[in-house]
Amino acid sequence: LNLTVLDTSTKTYVSTICEGQSVTIGGQTFTDAGIYTIRLLNSNGCDSTIILDLRVKPVTRTDIEKVICEGDVVIIGSQTFTVTGRYTITLTSSIDCDSIINLDLTVNPLSRTDLSFIVCNGEAIAIGDSIFTETGDYTVILENSLGCDSVVTLDLRVNPTFEETI
Repeated sequence: LNLTVLDTSTKTYVSTICEGQSVTIGGQTFTDAGIYTIRLLNSNGCDSTIILDLRVKPVTRTDIEKVICEGDVVIIGSQTFTVTGRYTITLTSSIDCDSIINLDLTVNPLSRTDLSFIVCNGEAIAIGDSIFTETGDYTVILENSLGCDSVVTLDLRVNPTFEETI
């Protein structure tokens, strides 16, 4: 009788993944941090024990609510946002896992008003803190109720006064 004793094997693996990822060994899938013992058959048909030390790094989630005025932008990573909406942006965090940003963006409009007046010499038109007494085209920038620019364009014509001697 010739008896050959074949070796069993035991190996330890330390694996680090990001939340939402998995490791599969011998048909078993692992997603949670922990120490697992997996029994398989090695190439000799003997027991093989794998000890898996699984570490899971977290995914970072950030919610941002932002209100801007028309013409302004929000930049996150390399992406630019200028329109009202809800956006999900995925970046890579400092620990090489996903950093998920949920952006709730509101874009408030600018206000635009065109005014045209004809006044007599000596009369004035006031817009905000500005007073106008001469013929011309003027632009005044105020702030609207949403905190954005309110652009007022004024076309002012000043009629001369005539003196008549009798």
